Amino acid sequence: MASQMLPSALVIAGLLGVSYLGTKGLDKIERVPKRRGLEGPAKHYSVRDRNIRKSIIEEQTLAKLEAKQKK
Repeated sequence: MASQMLPSALVIAGLLGVSYLGTKGLDKIERVPKRRGLEGPAKHYSVRDRNIRKSIIEEQTLAKLEAKQKK
């Protein structure tokens, strides 16, 4: 008797899990991990973020210098 109920119980549990994930939103689950220093997978993101910030700061300083030279 229990062996007949097991597959249907798995199907019901799977459907409940899918509906739960649907309410939470899959995009929230797959988000970029938070920065935690340099441990785990987050170190790659923090290095990338740091490089992006450096390039943005460099562009801003170059723009400021060009604006001063035009005056």
